[in-house]
Amino acid sequence: MVANAKKSAKTFDDSKFTLIKSENSFQKKDNIAGFRTSLEHYHALFENTNNPLLLIDNSSNYIDCNKAAVKILEGESKNDIIGMPPASLSPEYQPDGQLSAVKAEKMIKSAYKNGQHQFEWVHKRLDGVHLYIKVKLTVIPMEEEKILLVNWLNITENKKSEETINKLFQAIEQTNEIIFMTDIDGTINFVNTAFEKVYGYKKEEVVGKLTPRILKSGLNTKRFYKDLWTKLPAGKGLHEEIINKTKDGRLINIHTSLSPIFSDEKKLTGYMCVQVDITEKKIAEKKLVDAELLYRTIFEQSPDGISLMDCEKRLPLDFNTQVHKQLGYSADEFSQLQISDYEVIDTPEEIKSRGKKIMKEGHDDFITRHKTKNGEIRDIYAIVQRIMLHDKPVFYAIYRDITEKVRLADALRNQEIELRRQVMKATLIGHEEEKNKLGRELHDNINQLLATVKIYLGIIKTKKDHIDKKLVEKTYGYVNDTIDEVRKLSHSLVSSLEEKSLEDSLKQFIKDLDLTFGCKLKLVYKIRKSLILDKEMELMLYRIVQEQINNIRKYAHAKTVIIYLREKDQLLDLTIIDDGVGFDPSKKSKGIGLRNIQSRAEIYSGSINILSSTGKGCELQVKIPLK
Repeated sequence: MVANAKKSAKTFDDSKFTLIKSENSFQKKDNIAGFRTSLEHYHALFENTNNPLLLIDNSSNYIDCNKAAVKILEGESKNDIIGMPPASLSPEYQPDGQLSAVKAEKMIKSAYKNGQHQFEWVHKRLDGVHLYIKVKLTVIPMEEEKILLVNWLNITENKKSEETINKLFQAIEQTNEIIFMTDIDGTINFVNTAFEKVYGYKKEEVVGKLTPRILKSGLNTKRFYKDLWTKLPAGKGLHEEIINKTKDGRLINIHTSLSPIFSDEKKLTGYMCVQVDITEKKIAEKKLVDAELLYRTIFEQSPDGISLMDCEKRLPLDFNTQVHKQLGYSADEFSQLQISDYEVIDTPEEIKSRGKKIMKEGHDDFITRHKTKNGEIRDIYAIVQRIMLHDKPVFYAIYRDITEKVRLADALRNQEIELRRQVMKATLIGHEEEKNKLGRELHDNINQLLATVKIYLGIIKTKKDHIDKKLVEKTYGYVNDTIDEVRKLSHSLVSSLEEKSLEDSLKQFIKDLDLTFGCKLKLVYKIRKSLILDKEMELMLYRIVQEQINNIRKYAHAKTVIIYLREKDQLLDLTIIDDGVGFDPSKKSKGIGLRNIQSRAEIYSGSINILSSTGKGCELQVKIPLK
């Protein structure tokens, strides 16, 4: 101890804070020179020891320190430290939450009370860096007061190591990975929480008692164990996927990493094993593989063509064999084709528009046509959906070749139409024969009888005796009218087409109507003479004209009727226009007359169309294809 006393009692120099004992304090001593020598030895020891040493007086301030203390605090001289209380070289709070100033006083009091006191303390260097210090306070009695010798042991690195180890331990305990360690004999000496959760063993059941053989399932290969005991003693790690068994007998898939543990002297001390339970992963992988196999099987064995297409480039990303086979291309050829390369109906712009619709609505289905490599046109029923693949939208397209189905349907429909046409044709021919027969009967028999009656009535009319002339004249008029009506009826029932052309027959029909119709009729006939129509078709056209004129006569109250019969775009175009009262076709159902017209037209694969509105007359359009 060094003291600097300017009086007979011990004092401290404020400028140097160095202990120097006054010569007067040792006058009673016999060997002053010897004491000074001891004092110098102590001072040299105090100053030059590697341990940081400091002195605290009864005011709880540092009154002296050695070079090691200055160095550990990153000071320049003692002056940076002397005169400061311990709390000034400490953070505001200690790790236990106590104020450094308050706790420092408690530690100092305890040292004064017990003679010495040891504890751990967090100091703060002059540059603000924290130091973990093991502090030992020792009371040194003086003549007039007691001072404390402060001995510091820097345990900062140890503390940091402890914190690191603690963090590692917490990480090992909280990780989902299984971690356990064994000694060189294989006895388990550590397991983490994940080990307990996965395998079902408690720590106290296995630590120091069992070996990893309890986890063996008997399903791992001999090669695994051979590699295990070859690599580990040689200081090499081992990484494998194995099957282990839990405490309750369940088999689990494990990815294991085994490593040897060596001491600082490079001596093998044990083994560490890090494992991951990959059972769920394996199950998921198997499901994924099975699903992929199922999808690929359905994909490849589908009778329909299936293609995954890039939404923007319209190029196939993946496709099955059927999709390129039904178009006659190889897989390599088809992979380079855009939709527009084989699409027949839709233009590139229409394809683009349809793509936008599918992107918006999510799906579409439609009938189209595709062109094969050799130019054949195939009917296709397409179903397209927008799906997500790797977070990117793609088109999943199914192309069903319905060419044969369409052809069969067309053939069946044509057969049905032809059969219906033949039935209708036979029916109409029968009707015509009946009409002709009835017309001839009316003309040849009934008309002759009525004519005879008329002659007889004329003879009676000349005989004046005993006859009611008015009654005879009235009867004569009725018979005459009957003859006219029968003649008209027989003319309408029996067409003149067997003797005349269609044009002449229509002109005669119009001429006969002019006398009684009260409507102006006009015929526009523009069919080249070289075009020869069969008599059945001519009769069909004639009857349609008759039927429509009859409808106009009954309902239209028309003043003018124009009949057009002409050739146009490989069609026979029969159009009948009137300026009558008209009607709304959407509100009025077709009557017998119009149904008869439609039936006659359908015999020759024709069609009818009616243009009319209330107050604006009517236009009947009949179109018959010319074969």
